[in-house]
Amino acid sequence: MKGDVESDDQQMASLATSGGKTFTADVNILDDWDSDDGICSSRSPKKTCGRIAKLVLFLVCFFGLLALFSAGVMILSSNMFNGNDPEEIADEEQTVDGEVPNLIFEPRIDKHDTLIHCSYDSSVTRPYLKRMNSFIKNLNKDPYNSRDCNDDVTQNGDRPCRFNMSQLGNVCTKKRKYGFDDCRVCVALTLEPKIEWRPLPYENSSVPMEIRERYRSNAVPVTCRGETPSDEENMGPITYYPPEGFHYKFFPYLEQESYNTPLVMVHFENPGKLMNLRIQCFAWAKNIDHNKNEGITKFELYLE
Repeated sequence: MKGDVESDDQQMASLATSGGKTFTADVNILDDWDSDDGICSSRSPKKTCGRIAKLVLFLVCFFGLLALFSAGVMILSSNMFNGNDPEEIADEEQTVDGEVPNLIFEPRIDKHDTLIHCSYDSSVTRPYLKRMNSFIKNLNKDPYNSRDCNDDVTQNGDRPCRFNMSQLGNVCTKKRKYGFDDCRVCVALTLEPKIEWRPLPYENSSVPMEIRERYRSNAVPVTCRGETPSDEENMGPITYYPPEGFHYKFFPYLEQESYNTPLVMVHFENPGKLMNLRIQCFAWAKNIDHNKNEGITKFELYLE
Protein backbone atom coordinates (compact mmCIF):
# COMPACT_ATOMS: atom_id res chain seq x y z
CA MET A 1 0.00 0.00 0.00
CA LYS A 2 2.75 2.35 0.94
CA GLY A 3 4.52 1.49 -2.24
CA ASP A 4 1.45 2.41 -4.26
CA VAL A 5 1.25 5.87 -2.64
CA GLU A 6 4.94 6.49 -3.26
CA SER A 7 4.47 5.40 -6.86
CA ASP A 8 1.61 7.84 -7.33
CA ASP A 9 3.67 10.64 -5.81
CA GLN A 10 6.55 9.87 -8.14
CA GLN A 11 4.23 9.91 -11.14
CA MET A 12 2.82 13.28 -10.12
CA ALA A 13 6.31 14.71 -9.64
CA SER A 14 7.30 13.38 -13.02
CA LEU A 15 4.31 15.07 -14.67
CA ALA A 16 5.04 18.34 -12.87
CA THR A 17 8.61 18.40 -14.22
CA SER A 18 7.95 16.85 -17.61
CA GLY A 19 9.88 18.42 -20.45
CA GLY A 20 12.06 20.41 -18.12
CA LYS A 21 9.18 22.70 -17.27
CA THR A 22 7.46 23.05 -13.96
CA PHE A 23 3.68 23.13 -13.85
CA THR A 24 1.57 24.32 -10.92
CA ALA A 25 -1.70 22.56 -10.33
CA ASP A 26 -4.81 24.75 -10.47
CA VAL A 27 -5.90 25.83 -7.04
CA ASN A 28 -9.51 26.77 -6.31
CA ILE A 29 -9.36 29.76 -3.97
CA LEU A 30 -12.59 28.66 -2.40
CA ASP A 31 -10.81 25.49 -1.19
CA ASP A 32 -8.91 27.74 1.20
CA TRP A 33 -12.10 29.04 2.74
CA ASP A 34 -12.88 27.36 6.01
CA SER A 35 -16.43 26.11 5.55
CA ASP A 36 -16.80 25.53 9.26
CA ASP A 37 -16.31 29.04 10.59
CA GLY A 38 -16.67 31.17 7.40
CA ILE A 39 -13.22 32.71 7.52
CA CYS A 40 -9.88 31.99 5.93
CA SER A 41 -8.35 29.08 7.76
CA SER A 42 -4.88 28.99 9.14
CA ARG A 43 -3.98 26.72 6.25
CA SER A 44 -4.96 29.37 3.64
CA PRO A 45 -2.25 31.40 1.95
CA LYS A 46 -2.35 35.13 2.73
CA LYS A 47 -2.51 35.93 -1.00
CA THR A 48 -5.66 33.84 -1.39
CA CYS A 49 -7.37 35.51 1.56
CA GLY A 50 -6.51 38.90 0.09
CA ARG A 51 -8.14 37.94 -3.17
CA ILE A 52 -11.30 36.89 -1.39
CA ALA A 53 -11.41 40.15 0.58
CA LYS A 54 -11.01 42.19 -2.60
CA LEU A 55 -13.77 40.22 -4.28
CA VAL A 56 -16.17 40.83 -1.39
CA LEU A 57 -15.29 44.55 -1.31
CA PHE A 58 -15.85 44.84 -5.07
CA LEU A 59 -19.27 43.20 -4.84
CA VAL A 60 -20.34 45.48 -1.98
CA CYS A 61 -19.27 48.63 -3.85
CA PHE A 62 -20.80 47.47 -7.14
CA PHE A 63 -24.22 46.71 -5.71
CA GLY A 64 -24.16 49.87 -3.58
CA LEU A 65 -23.52 52.07 -6.63
CA LEU A 66 -26.16 50.15 -8.57
CA ALA A 67 -28.71 50.86 -5.83
CA LEU A 68 -27.87 54.61 -5.85
CA PHE A 69 -28.13 54.76 -9.64
CA SER A 70 -31.52 53.02 -9.58
CA ALA A 71 -32.83 55.45 -6.96
CA GLY A 72 -31.70 58.44 -9.05
CA VAL A 73 -33.43 57.10 -12.16
CA MET A 74 -36.66 56.56 -10.20
CA ILE A 75 -36.64 60.15 -8.84
CA LEU A 76 -35.94 61.63 -12.29
CA SER A 77 -38.67 59.52 -13.86
CA SER A 78 -41.14 60.59 -11.19
CA ASN A 79 -40.45 64.28 -11.87
CA MET A 80 -40.84 63.78 -15.62
CA PHE A 81 -44.17 62.01 -15.26
CA ASN A 82 -45.41 64.77 -12.97
CA GLY A 83 -44.68 67.31 -15.69
CA ASN A 84 -41.84 68.98 -13.78
CA ASP A 85 -38.68 70.13 -15.46
CA PRO A 86 -35.58 71.41 -13.63
CA GLU A 87 -36.58 75.07 -14.05
CA GLU A 88 -40.03 74.41 -12.61
CA ILE A 89 -38.50 72.55 -9.68
CA ALA A 90 -36.21 75.53 -9.02
CA ASP A 91 -39.20 77.86 -9.10
CA GLU A 92 -41.05 75.63 -6.65
CA GLU A 93 -38.15 75.97 -4.24
CA GLN A 94 -38.62 79.72 -4.39
CA THR A 95 -42.42 79.58 -4.17
CA VAL A 96 -43.77 81.48 -1.20
CA ASP A 97 -46.69 80.36 0.86
CA GLY A 98 -50.04 82.07 0.66
CA GLU A 99 -52.67 82.78 -1.95
CA VAL A 100 -51.96 85.55 -4.46
CA PRO A 101 -53.80 88.69 -3.25
CA ASN A 102 -56.52 90.35 -5.30
CA LEU A 103 -55.90 93.78 -6.74
CA ILE A 104 -58.85 95.96 -5.71
CA PHE A 105 -59.85 99.53 -6.56
CA GLU A 106 -61.56 102.31 -4.64
CA PRO A 107 -63.88 104.17 -4.43
CA ARG A 108 -66.41 101.42 -5.05
CA ILE A 109 -69.81 102.31 -3.65
CA ASP A 110 -71.51 99.10 -4.81
CA LYS A 111 -69.84 95.71 -4.83
CA HIS A 112 -71.93 94.75 -7.85
CA ASP A 113 -71.01 97.89 -9.80
CA THR A 114 -67.57 98.88 -11.09
CA LEU A 115 -68.54 102.38 -12.32
CA ILE A 116 -66.87 105.52 -10.96
CA HIS A 117 -69.01 108.51 -11.91
CA CYS A 118 -67.65 112.03 -11.58
CA SER A 119 -69.94 115.02 -12.00
CA TYR A 120 -70.06 118.68 -11.04
CA ASP A 121 -73.28 117.74 -9.28
CA SER A 122 -72.15 117.18 -5.69
CA SER A 123 -74.97 114.72 -5.03
CA VAL A 124 -73.38 112.39 -7.60
CA THR A 125 -69.83 112.60 -6.30
CA ARG A 126 -70.62 112.68 -2.57
CA PRO A 127 -70.97 108.87 -2.17
CA TYR A 128 -67.60 108.35 -3.86
CA LEU A 129 -65.85 110.88 -1.63
CA LYS A 130 -67.41 109.36 1.47
CA ARG A 131 -66.29 105.91 0.42
CA MET A 132 -62.75 107.07 -0.35
CA ASN A 133 -62.40 108.86 3.00
CA SER A 134 -63.56 105.75 4.86
CA PHE A 135 -61.23 103.54 2.88
CA ILE A 136 -58.18 105.74 3.52
CA LYS A 137 -58.98 106.00 7.22
CA ASN A 138 -59.21 102.23 7.64
CA LEU A 139 -55.83 101.65 6.00
CA ASN A 140 -54.02 102.71 9.14
CA LYS A 141 -56.17 101.90 12.15
CA ASP A 142 -53.39 102.02 14.74
CA PRO A 143 -50.50 104.24 13.61
CA TYR A 144 -48.88 104.22 17.07
CA ASN A 145 -48.08 100.51 16.93
CA SER A 146 -46.52 100.71 13.47
CA ARG A 147 -43.04 101.97 12.66
CA ASP A 148 -41.19 103.85 9.97
CA CYS A 149 -39.15 101.42 7.91
CA ASN A 150 -36.23 101.85 5.54
CA ASP A 151 -36.39 100.34 2.07
CA ASP A 152 -34.26 97.38 3.10
CA VAL A 153 -36.51 96.40 6.03
CA THR A 154 -38.90 93.44 5.80
CA GLN A 155 -42.21 92.95 7.56
CA ASN A 156 -42.32 91.41 11.03
CA GLY A 157 -45.04 90.29 13.39
CA ASP A 158 -44.41 92.80 16.18
CA ARG A 159 -44.58 96.28 14.69
CA PRO A 160 -45.50 96.46 10.99
CA CYS A 161 -44.17 99.13 8.68
CA ARG A 162 -46.08 102.40 8.48
CA PHE A 163 -47.42 103.59 5.14
CA ASN A 164 -46.52 107.23 4.54
CA MET A 165 -49.54 109.04 3.08
CA SER A 166 -47.33 111.85 1.80
CA GLN A 167 -46.29 109.50 -1.03
CA LEU A 168 -49.71 110.01 -2.64
CA GLY A 169 -48.88 113.43 -4.07
CA ASN A 170 -50.71 116.73 -3.80
CA VAL A 171 -53.79 115.97 -5.90
CA CYS A 172 -54.87 112.58 -4.56
CA THR A 173 -55.72 113.90 -1.09
CA LYS A 174 -58.83 114.54 0.97
CA LYS A 175 -58.24 118.27 0.72
CA ARG A 176 -58.35 118.13 -3.10
CA LYS A 177 -61.29 115.69 -3.02
CA TYR A 178 -59.11 113.07 -4.72
CA GLY A 179 -59.42 114.90 -8.05
CA PHE A 180 -63.22 114.76 -8.08
CA ASP A 181 -63.43 118.56 -7.87
CA ASP A 182 -62.50 118.86 -11.57
CA CYS A 183 -63.12 115.24 -12.65
CA ARG A 184 -59.43 114.49 -13.02
CA VAL A 185 -59.98 111.68 -10.63
CA CYS A 186 -57.67 109.57 -8.50
CA VAL A 187 -58.41 105.86 -8.21
CA ALA A 188 -56.88 103.98 -5.31
CA LEU A 189 -55.39 100.52 -5.86
CA THR A 190 -54.36 98.10 -3.16
CA LEU A 191 -53.49 94.44 -2.78
CA GLU A 192 -55.97 92.68 -0.55
CA PRO A 193 -53.99 91.32 2.43
CA LYS A 194 -53.33 87.59 2.12
CA ILE A 195 -51.59 85.73 4.92
CA GLU A 196 -47.95 84.73 4.29
CA TRP A 197 -47.84 85.85 0.64
CA ARG A 198 -44.60 87.46 -0.53
CA PRO A 199 -43.94 88.93 -3.98
CA LEU A 200 -40.98 87.61 -5.95
CA PRO A 201 -38.84 89.99 -8.03
CA TYR A 202 -38.12 89.54 -11.72
CA GLU A 203 -34.63 88.77 -12.95
CA ASN A 204 -33.13 91.72 -14.81
CA SER A 205 -33.46 89.93 -18.15
CA SER A 206 -37.14 89.07 -17.64
CA VAL A 207 -38.66 92.40 -16.53
CA PRO A 208 -41.77 92.96 -18.70
CA MET A 209 -41.67 95.87 -21.14
CA GLU A 210 -44.75 97.46 -19.54
CA ILE A 211 -42.89 98.22 -16.31
CA ARG A 212 -39.25 98.32 -17.37
CA GLU A 213 -38.86 102.09 -17.02
CA ARG A 214 -40.27 102.21 -13.48
CA TYR A 215 -39.30 98.80 -12.17
CA ARG A 216 -37.53 98.39 -8.86
CA SER A 217 -36.62 94.98 -7.53
CA ASN A 218 -38.09 95.75 -4.08
CA ALA A 219 -41.61 96.78 -5.13
CA VAL A 220 -44.72 95.54 -6.95
CA PRO A 221 -45.46 98.11 -9.69
CA VAL A 222 -48.90 98.71 -11.16
CA THR A 223 -49.99 99.76 -14.64
CA CYS A 224 -53.37 100.77 -16.05
CA ARG A 225 -54.56 100.84 -19.65
CA GLY A 226 -57.74 101.11 -21.69
CA GLU A 227 -59.44 97.88 -22.61
CA THR A 228 -59.83 98.96 -26.24
CA PRO A 229 -57.81 101.28 -28.50
CA SER A 230 -60.56 103.89 -28.11
CA ASP A 231 -60.38 103.63 -24.31
CA GLU A 232 -56.60 103.85 -24.46
CA GLU A 233 -56.71 106.99 -26.61
CA ASN A 234 -59.30 108.80 -24.47
CA MET A 235 -57.86 107.73 -21.13
CA GLY A 236 -55.19 110.43 -21.33
CA PRO A 237 -51.92 110.53 -19.36
CA ILE A 238 -51.63 108.76 -16.00
CA THR A 239 -49.42 109.36 -12.97
CA TYR A 240 -48.85 106.75 -10.25
CA TYR A 241 -48.21 107.63 -6.58
CA PRO A 242 -45.83 106.26 -5.42
CA PRO A 243 -44.36 105.50 -8.85
CA GLU A 244 -42.62 102.25 -7.80
CA GLY A 245 -45.85 100.66 -6.54
CA PHE A 246 -46.30 98.49 -3.43
CA HIS A 247 -43.04 98.19 -1.51
CA TYR A 248 -41.87 94.76 -0.36
CA LYS A 249 -41.51 95.98 3.23
CA PHE A 250 -45.30 95.62 3.63
CA PHE A 251 -45.20 91.88 2.90
CA PRO A 252 -46.05 89.35 4.11
CA TYR A 253 -49.27 90.12 5.93
CA LEU A 254 -49.08 88.37 9.31
CA GLU A 255 -52.52 89.29 10.69
CA GLN A 256 -51.13 92.15 12.73
CA GLU A 257 -53.84 94.35 14.25
CA SER A 258 -51.87 97.46 13.31
CA TYR A 259 -51.02 96.32 9.76
CA ASN A 260 -50.75 99.19 7.24
CA THR A 261 -52.12 98.28 3.82
CA PRO A 262 -49.95 99.83 1.08
CA LEU A 263 -51.68 101.99 -1.49
CA VAL A 264 -51.11 103.29 -5.01
CA MET A 265 -53.04 106.26 -6.36
CA VAL A 266 -53.68 106.35 -10.11
CA HIS A 267 -54.23 109.94 -11.21
CA PHE A 268 -56.04 110.40 -14.54
CA GLU A 269 -54.70 113.78 -15.51
CA ASN A 270 -56.86 114.63 -18.53
CA PRO A 271 -59.39 111.90 -19.34
CA GLY A 272 -62.04 112.21 -22.01
CA LYS A 273 -65.43 113.48 -20.89
CA LEU A 274 -68.97 112.27 -21.48
CA MET A 275 -67.89 108.78 -22.40
CA ASN A 276 -67.60 105.44 -20.64
CA LEU A 277 -63.91 104.57 -20.30
CA ARG A 278 -63.17 100.94 -19.53
CA ILE A 279 -59.93 100.61 -17.59
CA GLN A 280 -57.96 97.58 -16.47
CA CYS A 281 -55.06 97.70 -14.03
CA PHE A 282 -52.32 95.15 -13.30
CA ALA A 283 -50.02 94.39 -10.36
CA TRP A 284 -46.66 92.94 -11.41
CA ALA A 285 -44.47 90.31 -9.72
CA LYS A 286 -42.81 87.09 -10.82
CA ASN A 287 -45.35 85.05 -8.86
CA ILE A 288 -48.42 86.94 -10.13
CA ASP A 289 -49.83 85.22 -13.21
CA HIS A 290 -52.04 87.51 -15.30
CA ASN A 291 -53.01 84.52 -17.46
CA LYS A 292 -54.79 83.16 -14.40
CA ASN A 293 -56.47 86.53 -13.83
CA GLU A 294 -54.22 87.20 -10.83
CA GLY A 295 -53.37 90.77 -9.88
CA ILE A 296 -55.94 92.34 -12.25
CA THR A 297 -58.84 94.69 -11.59
CA LYS A 298 -61.27 96.46 -13.92
CA PHE A 299 -63.50 99.50 -13.60
CA GLU A 300 -65.27 102.13 -15.70
CA LEU A 301 -64.94 105.90 -15.59
CA TYR A 302 -67.73 108.24 -16.63
CA LEU A 303 -66.71 111.86 -16.31
CA GLU A 304 -68.92 114.86 -16.95
